Amino acid sequence: MPINDELRQLLDVVSPQNLATAGSGRAAASALFRQQPADFCVTELSDRECSGSGEHAYLWVRKTGQNTAWVAKQLAAFADVGSQAVSYAGLKDRHAVTEQWFSVWLPGRGDPDWSAFASDMDVAGVEILEVHRHSSKLRRGDLTGNRFVITLREAAGDHAALDDRLAEVAETGVPNYFGEQRFGMITEESGGNLELFGRLADGARLSRNKKGFALSAARSALFNWFLNQRVKEQSWNVCLDDDVPLSGRDGDAEVWLAGAEEVPAAIPTGALWGEGGGRLVPGEEALIGRFPEVTAALEKLKVKQHRRSLWLPVNSLNYEWQGADLVLTFELPPGAFATAVLAALLECHDTTA
Repeated sequence: MPINDELRQLLDVVSPQNLATAGSGRAAASALFRQQPADFCVTELSDRECSGSGEHAYLWVRKTGQNTAWVAKQLAAFADVGSQAVSYAGLKDRHAVTEQWFSVWLPGRGDPDWSAFASDMDVAGVEILEVHRHSSKLRRGDLTGNRFVITLREAAGDHAALDDRLAEVAETGVPNYFGEQRFGMITEESGGNLELFGRLADGARLSRNKKGFALSAARSALFNWFLNQRVKEQSWNVCLDDDVPLSGRDGDAEVWLAGAEEVPAAIPTGALWGEGGGRLVPGEEALIGRFPEVTAALEKLKVKQHRRSLWLPVNSLNYEWQGADLVLTFELPPGAFATAVLAALLECHDTTA
C-alpha cells in the first residue's frame, strides 16, 4: 500500500473527538472552546530552584497568542545570541495565555535590560515576569507537568450528566491520546504534519524543526490508532498478560504518577514507533500489517522507539459553572494534552480550528 494511502487512514485518529471514549462516554453536551486566548490558560509546573548564579538566565515568561518557538527567537535576537542558546522545557499552545520558563546562555556576560524586551523588539503579548541565574541550561521535558484553567463557553445540553462525567473522569482518568496540535493544520487540501512525514519518507530534505514535527506526527498517529483499539476493548487502563507496563525506562514514571490520587496497579503502555525498542504487544504487531510503509519508514529514519502510558491521570480536577460557561481547572503530567481531557467530557467546538 502506498505510504500516502496509509497516512490518509491515519488522519482518522488525529482528533480525540473522533476516537473512542472510555467509561460512560462523553456527556450529551457541547460547548465552545478558545473563543479568546484567555479561555485557555496554561502554567508550567516545575520543582526547579535557580541557584542565583551561573551562565544561564532563566526567564519566567507570560505569552498571549504567540507560539513558544517564535518567542525563543525573539529572546535570542534581543540578547544577541544564536538560537541554540535559548531553550525551553516544552512547547505551549499559541491560542492561549501561557506561563513558562526559558533559559538563555550568556557565558561571561551580564543580563541585558530584560525590562526593555517588549518595547525594543516591538513584540505583542509577551511579558518577562521574573529573571534568575542558574548554572545549567533548561532542557526539553524539564518540568513536572502543566496546570490548566479552561473556560468552555455557552455549554448546552445535559449539565447534570456533565457534572457526573466530570466526577467520573476525576476518579478514573482518560485515555492518553495525542491532541490535534501534534498534527499541525489539517484541511481538505493539506494533511498537515502527516503529509510532511510522507515527503520525508520519500526522501525530501526538511529543516530540523519540520523533520521533528513530521516524525512526531507519524508516531503519535500510530499510538492513537493502537490506543483507540484498546479503548474499544476496555483495556486502556488495565495491563493484559502480554503488555509492557509503565516503568522508569519510559520517561520519568515517578513524575508521571506523582499527582495521581488513584493509580492502577500496573499501567499499560503503547509504542512510540521506531527502531530498537524491544518487545511489542500483540496489537502493536498488527500495526505492522496495517501500516507497513509508515512503520518501516520510521525505522529507516533511525527514530528510537519509546513507550508511552495509555492511561492519563487528571489531577486536582475542579470546575465551576458561571452561568452557561464552565470553568475547569486541572493538572496533567508532562507531554499530556488537555484536549484529550475535553474530548472525554463533551462535544467541544474549537473556534481556532
